[in-house]
Formats: sequence, structure tokens, C-alpha cells
Amino acid sequence: FASDEILGCFPPNLIFASSTDPLLDDSVVYHTRLTRLGVESELRAVHNMPHAYWGLGTAGFPEAKQVQNECKLWLHDQFSR
Repeated sequence: FASDEILGCFPPNLIFASSTDPLLDDSVVYHTRLTRLGVESELRAVHNMPHAYWGLGTAGFPEAKQVQNECKLWLHDQFSR
């Protein structure tokens, strides 16, 4: 893991994880560390999707397409600050 000194310099984060993802716990720990260090971080869980579902928007997974759209909006908001 990165040190708190390094994580405290991170930019805002948007973290998506599946409720069944084997890395969900790591996502929660990462998000918690960022917020404790004062870094803006959002953690959103998507239910019952496989790991790496983010790329499945064109494969018939509407949840993945929704996540892609949410990421686009979040990035737009970040660059509009």
C-alpha cells in the first residue's frame, strides 16, 4: 500500500465496485483511507455484476452502461471546477 503521505496528495476519486467483486474489501479500505486523509472520494457499489464489469456496456449489460455514464458525468464535473 502507498503511505498516507502519498495518498494524501491524490486527486478526487470515484471508485466503483461490484457487490460480489473479490476486490470490494480493497475498494472500501482504499476509499476509507482517502477520506480519512481529506481526499475527496466516492465509493459506489453495483449489485451482482462480475469483476471488471465496467467494460461490459456494449455486451448487453445496462448496469455497466449506467456506470460508464456516471463516470462521464463525474469527470465532466471534475474538469468544470
